[in-house]
Amino acid sequence: MRALGFEPKLEEINKVIGNADDDGSGTIEYGEFLKMMTFKLLHRDTREEVLKAFKLFTREDWWNPRVNFKNLQRVTKERSEHTTGRSCLR
Repeated sequence: MRALGFEPKLEEINKVIGNADDDGSGTIEYGEFLKMMTFKLLHRDTREEVLKAFKLFTREDWWNPRVNFKNLQRVTKERSEHTTGRSCLR
């Protein structure tokens, strides 16, 4: 779920498993997982996600919220992505 941009808490994971486990096996098989994630992806709030990403880049410059090269370098460094200045500009 994290790979798809979701940050679930343990209680949310347990609730999700309970809701998605159609056959009561205590596990989520592929078909159940596919159904659950399709629903989640179709009903996500993209505006909220975009705002969250924007704030990630602009948190140091809250007084002037714009994504600039310095912000881009900071976020790539925090995310341990090895980039050069040139690759940040692409």
